[in-house]
Amino acid sequence: MKSNKLLVIVLFFSILYLDLNATNVDSLKQILLKTREFEKRVPLLYDIGKEVQKSKSDSALLYFRQIIEEGENSGYLDSQIYKEETKEYILKSLIISGKILRKQGKFDNALKYFRQALTLSIKINKNELKGEVYDGMGVVFRQQGDFKQALNYELKALNIAKILKDSTWIASLYNNLGVVYMGMENYKKALYAFTQTLEIIEKTKAYEPNVEFLNIGNIYKLQKDYKKALQYVNKALELSLKSGDKQRIAECYYILGDIFLIKGKNNLAKQYFFDAISIFDSLNYNYGKDECYSKIGKSLKNENNFVESLNYYNKALVIAREQNDKETESIVLYNIADLYFKMNNISKTEEYANLSLDISHKMNYIKNLKLNYELLSEYYEKKGDYKQALYFFKKYNVIQDSIFSKEKYRVILETEAKYLDLKKDMDFTLLQKSEDVLKEKIEKNKIITIAFSIISILLFLLLLLGYFYYKQKEKEIKDKVEKEKSGLRLEYDKKLMELRLAAIKNQLNPHFIFNILNSIGSIILKEDKQVAYDLFTHFTSLIRHTIESSEKISIPLKEEMNQIEKYLFLQKFRFKGKFDYSIIIDDNVDLNILVPRMCAEIFVENAIKHGLKNKDKGGMITIKIKRKDNETIIEICDNGIGRKKASEIVNFGTGKGINIAKEMFDLYKKLHKNEVRFEIIDLFDENNKAIGTKIIEHIVITN
Repeated sequence: MKSNKLLVIVLFFSILYLDLNATNVDSLKQILLKTREFEKRVPLLYDIGKEVQKSKSDSALLYFRQIIEEGENSGYLDSQIYKEETKEYILKSLIISGKILRKQGKFDNALKYFRQALTLSIKINKNELKGEVYDGMGVVFRQQGDFKQALNYELKALNIAKILKDSTWIASLYNNLGVVYMGMENYKKALYAFTQTLEIIEKTKAYEPNVEFLNIGNIYKLQKDYKKALQYVNKALELSLKSGDKQRIAECYYILGDIFLIKGKNNLAKQYFFDAISIFDSLNYNYGKDECYSKIGKSLKNENNFVESLNYYNKALVIAREQNDKETESIVLYNIADLYFKMNNISKTEEYANLSLDISHKMNYIKNLKLNYELLSEYYEKKGDYKQALYFFKKYNVIQDSIFSKEKYRVILETEAKYLDLKKDMDFTLLQKSEDVLKEKIEKNKIITIAFSIISILLFLLLLLGYFYYKQKEKEIKDKVEKEKSGLRLEYDKKLMELRLAAIKNQLNPHFIFNILNSIGSIILKEDKQVAYDLFTHFTSLIRHTIESSEKISIPLKEEMNQIEKYLFLQKFRFKGKFDYSIIIDDNVDLNILVPRMCAEIFVENAIKHGLKNKDKGGMITIKIKRKDNETIIEICDNGIGRKKASEIVNFGTGKGINIAKEMFDLYKKLHKNEVRFEIIDLFDENNKAIGTKIIEHIVITN
């Protein structure tokens, strides 16, 4: 009986509140009907929108849009006659409209409003509102899976919040940064960001930390610590239920459902997903529903209920496409393909797997590429096309190995991240502790030299381990090929493995590595942190890319040129400005085409080692890339001592680099059916004196 009385009281006050709210809106509308002047209409429209937003976000959007449209028609951006207050109302309307559209999953429209808001906030110099725009854009990019853009905007917002010393806002932005780092799979930074948020909330008592508990629970879920994950998510759910925060309740239900799905409790998981969808529907939010439908599809697939599973995956696909959520779309497409494969619908399997594969290639979703390669390998084997089955099985193995390598070299990434944190305090400086931070920096500077020594040793150990790993892989490939009784494949794979090892040795010779590390160490001792930071960043990036791309015969032209730029930057510093370089790329060049790995780098290395190293000063390397019909042409020109004079020097070289290039080009041609040819031209002046060497490389794309 008591509970019934309480329910009646709650309903009474709810109806009374809604009635008062409606009365207030009606009175404002009456005033609006009598008002014609733009500047007087704006605050009325804004107040009506804010009141309506409490119950109906769609209806509220109409009023905010009316402010924006009337403002655009009156030329508010260029006008000098309107008050700052009026422009601020327009700016706030743009921001609120962006937020409403974001929650509805209409990301492109949301970004359109946020970009207009950013232009206006800069023009009228409203720092706080500009920070709010940055945060809004960061959340949109995060929800679209573009974590690099999201990180950029969230850091800009955090910087403004720190200038304004708004602790509550700082806490919120650290939380958003944590979510971004979580999406980037950098769980260490994510956990640190959420901890920063909790510390600020604990000091200020600004609000209940239900979101932070939820995010920490999600991190533990991703790290497979389900016990801790459940503890934190249940804490978040308890606080969200207490405050009546429906969106957070739905998010808690989703993560709880995901945990129980992983643990094999399908019925319990489905109930949580359905509860989350129900709340999203009541809020008119599409964001999050696609993932709920996808998880329900997965639980039904686990129960072998393929027809119902397909129904829910299709619902997820519709929403993912509406929201332009490419990552969820590619995962759902793979699952639909897998369902059709299990249902023996061969044509549909190929159709959906290729759609998923296309998105995964464009967006570089490595894990989803792996899943699709494995599925297509099984598909073609079932179809009887063993050549294609073997092709996709090999691609699956390459990705499997790259994922393993990624884990193996995590230590290097973490070491690099620590150095970046030391250099850039903008990410995670402790609030209001400037004196302590200075002392801490002084102490840290003392150990940087030791850290670099450890890094160099670690790099060599990892390279040694990598060498033995590839030797082991070579043996495994030989054994596998013998079992398949394919002599041609044995010869191809053996050559491929030998070439990979030769390429690694050629790129990472100890002399080069020790020279760079010694240079960096000497710069640190001179306390020139910016130069040391730039050198270290280029160096670790060069090493990491070399190791990670060692499995590949072909890479995008963009990656090849980035690698060359880093190599030239380091060599220019190493030789103390003995030479300079220039890279010129025509606008019509497609930087995404696949080219042989090291196709240009080997010739650049030779230009430095044989042409410019023995030149006193004034050296220059010019790289030009242009496109002609179906050819991409790379020209590498140096003004060194020339090949003839270089050959007279004792340690001229063995020509190993050129041989590696030729073999790489042969394998590239077999793999892609594209031809690569090059010519070496000796350059002379009018007196027949050698003035350098030019390499002209033609990459002919035939398919």
